[in-house]
Amino acid sequence: MYVWGWNDVLRDYRLRGSVFDTTPEAKGAIRANFPRGVMTVSADGGREGSGILGAATPSASSLYDTVAGTLRAFDASDVSHELWNSDQNFDRDFLGAFAKFAQPAVVHGKVYAPTFSNRLVVYGLY
Repeated sequence: MYVWGWNDVLRDYRLRGSVFDTTPEAKGAIRANFPRGVMTVSADGGREGSGILGAATPSASSLYDTVAGTLRAFDASDVSHELWNSDQNFDRDFLGAFAKFAQPAVVHGKVYAPTFSNRLVVYGLY
């Protein structure tokens, strides 16, 4: 179970039998501003190690203001390992204004990220 609360880091809790561990298996290093990291998970069926946790995060609190966002990709089996983010190549991958409470969606290998910039941003290999 992935949890990324306001002013907290991304945490990964493992299910052991029918009970979740109370200590996280792994933790990320980035603190999420308001409202939180908005997440989605994608994997290639039963292929072990193929899971990717995607998350949109605001650059500052979006409680009262519209702020820029960042789309991030983490190794789903070790959330301390960020694979990519949309700020790495800002000119090509800039997300735009963070859309509160709207999850990115993954369909056929593409990530569709909603924004408050009046556009839907699509990431993926073409």
